[in-house]
Amino acid sequence: TSKDMVELTLASAMDAGKTYTAPVVDMLTPAGKKFSDSVTFKGYTSLVLGNGSLEATLSAKNPVGDTIPKGAQGVVFASVDLTATSDDVTIENLTVLHEGFGASDDFSGIYAVVDGARMTRKRTIDAQSYTATLRFTKPLTIKAGKTVTMQIAGDMKTAAVVASEHALTVELPTDFISNAKGVTGNFPLKGKSFRVAAVASGVVSITYRSVTPSSGAA
Repeated sequence: TSKDMVELTLASAMDAGKTYTAPVVDMLTPAGKKFSDSVTFKGYTSLVLGNGSLEATLSAKNPVGDTIPKGAQGVVFASVDLTATSDDVTIENLTVLHEGFGASDDFSGIYAVVDGARMTRKRTIDAQSYTATLRFTKPLTIKAGKTVTMQIAGDMKTAAVVASEHALTVELPTDFISNAKGVTGNFPLKGKSFRVAAVASGVVSITYRSVTPSSGAA
């Protein structure tokens, strides 16, 4: 748009908070010299930056590592206390890192839970980055001075590899996409390691069936 600025047109919509890199190759200076460079930037955020800060810490209720059966559902791998200071804080999504001597494919997906209610859709863990971005179906708002305990849970596949080990971690303050002016905490916030046992969890099947009352019933 000017001699010092270039306007980029994207081929597709950006994802909120995702990191993008825009490279330039063999550009010419006014003197005719070629150069290459790149710049990294984050995608848009639909939240207006507020005055509150977010403090994230491992909860005292963080589960102790244990063995889990293949096919186990709703296993809580980490519990994180989220505290808003100065002003309300609203969180849109969160990136979670998978660690441990086990394949991310052992999971059918992971999700966030608050007060027993699932707050995000279930997401698979990327096999290359070992991360999953949990997007809140409704932004999670934490009132100023209040603390909310968020659990990071996962569902295991029945084909999960025996003796594989898994842990879920919030690695960096920037893994929280929110309207907070800053995020503090003793990062990484790492849950304990869980090992897959050589047993499978039971399955309960429920079938809905309509019943027509007998015409002779009292």
